[in-house]
Amino acid sequence: MISLMESSTVRPSIAKLSKSRFLSGLQCHKRLHLESYAHDLAPSIDRFTQSLFDTGAAVGALARSRFPGGVLIDDDHAEERTRLALADPTVPAIYEAAFTWDDVRVRADLLVRVSGDVFDLVEVKSTTGPKLEHEWDLAVQLAVLEGSGVRVRRAFLMHLDRSYVYPGGDYDLRRLFAGADLTEAARGRQREVRGKLDAMRAMLWNEEPPAIEVGAHCERPHTCPFIDRCHDGLPVDPLLRLPKGRRLRERLAAAGIDGFDDIPLDFPGLSLHQRRALEAIRSGDRFCDPEIREVLGGAVFPVHFIDFETIMPALPLYPGTRPYDTIPVQWSDHVLHEDGRIDHCEYLYDGQGDPRRPFAESLLAMLGSCGTIVVYSNYEATRLGDLAAWLPDVADEIARVQPRILDLLAVIRRHVYDQAFNGSFSLKSVLPALVPSLGYDDLAIQDGGLASLALLEVMAPETSAERRLELRHQLLAYCGRDTEALVGLFQLLR
Repeated sequence: MISLMESSTVRPSIAKLSKSRFLSGLQCHKRLHLESYAHDLAPSIDRFTQSLFDTGAAVGALARSRFPGGVLIDDDHAEERTRLALADPTVPAIYEAAFTWDDVRVRADLLVRVSGDVFDLVEVKSTTGPKLEHEWDLAVQLAVLEGSGVRVRRAFLMHLDRSYVYPGGDYDLRRLFAGADLTEAARGRQREVRGKLDAMRAMLWNEEPPAIEVGAHCERPHTCPFIDRCHDGLPVDPLLRLPKGRRLRERLAAAGIDGFDDIPLDFPGLSLHQRRALEAIRSGDRFCDPEIREVLGGAVFPVHFIDFETIMPALPLYPGTRPYDTIPVQWSDHVLHEDGRIDHCEYLYDGQGDPRRPFAESLLAMLGSCGTIVVYSNYEATRLGDLAAWLPDVADEIARVQPRILDLLAVIRRHVYDQAFNGSFSLKSVLPALVPSLGYDDLAIQDGGLASLALLEVMAPETSAERRLELRHQLLAYCGRDTEALVGLFQLLR
C-alpha cells in the first residue's frame, strides 16, 4: 500500500478518473478505490464476462456502419487525432473519440457531425433499451466533451431493437438499432456529475478504502468484481435462508422484529413458502407434503425427462429471429419405463445452419404421442412455444406435446422444503439437498451460461474439428446430467 508520505506526489496520477471508474464510483466508492489502487485483487475475467465484452464490441463495430465514412481513433496519440478529426469538416463521424477534461478521461463511441463544429453524442449499448446507468454514462461524457470545448447538440443512446425481425442477408441497420434521446436527462445531471467527481477525488486521497457496508449495491447495477473480498468472513444473512428473504427485511423492521429467531410463524408478512422454510429450519426436518406422491403418481409411462440448452445471440443469426431470441440447440431425454428401465437419448446440433427445425423434428420424434414429460421450470415449454411460432407446420404437434408437460420445479415449490435449499429452488440448490449423489463438480461445463458459450463455439465455422469434438462431449455430459438429476428427484419424491 502506498504510504501517506508518498501519496502527495503519486496519488493524483494514479487516481485519474475515467468514465468506467466514474460509473464504478456511482455504484460504490469502495469499488472505485479498489479498482484504482488494488485492481489485482479482482478475479480474472471469466469466459462469460468476456463474452459480454465481445458482444458489446461487435455491436459497437456494427453501429459505426450506421454512420459511414467516419474516422476510427485508435490508442496511438488518441486525443491529438481526435482534435484533428474534430477540426476537419469533411469527417462526418468520429468513432472512439478521446478526451480528457478536469482529469477525467472518456472515449465517445460515436460523435456524429451535425454541421460545422456541432455534434451529436451517441453511446452504443448491446442492451434492448435505456437504463438509469446509461443516463449517467452520457452525463459524464457530456461534461467532459463540453468542458473540452465540443459543441454537443444532443446525447443519444443507440441500442438493439427487439422488434426487428431479421429477414436474412445484411442487417437493416436503421431497423436493427433504435435510439433514445437522453439529452435532457444527461444535461439535467451536470451539477450532480461535478459534485460526484469531487467526492470521488476526495475519497481517493485516502490511503485506505472507505468502510462501506455490504448491501444491495454490491450487485446493482452490476455484480462488483470485489464482492467476494468484501463479503469474506461476514456472517451469512439468516434471511437469505428463506425464499425471497431479502424482501422481508423492511416488513420485519416495520413490525419491530429484529432477529431471525424472533419471526413468528404466523407473521402476516410471510408467504406460504417462507413459512414452510422457517418451520423446516427451526425443526431441522425436511418439509414434504404427502400429497406430492399423488401428484407424481399420476405420471403416465413412459415418463420423459427433458432439458434444453440454448443460445441467445444479440445479433440475430437466422431469418425470422430477433435480437436476443432464445434458440434451442441441444436436448437430452432420460426415459423412465414402468418396469424401472431407463433409456437415454440426446441431440446436439453442431452444424453451421439454422438449428431450429432439426432440433424440433428430432425432439418430437423422440417424445412420441404418449407419456408424461417432466421438466424443471417453464423454460422448455416456452421454447416449444417459440418453435411453434417459427415452424407453423409442426405447431399442431407441439400443441399436443404441451399438455403432457409436468413442471417438477412447481411441484417442489408447492410440496417440499429442505433447509439445505438455502432459500433457492434452483436445480443446483435442490439437487445436492435431496439427491447428494448427483452433482456437477466433475463436469467441465457446470452451468447454462457456459453451455451457451460452448454451443456458439461448436457452431462457429472457425472452430477446429478437434475442439468441436471436445466441446461436444462436454455439452452432452452437462445436458445429460440435468435430465439424470430430474430422474433422481422424481424417483425420490414419488
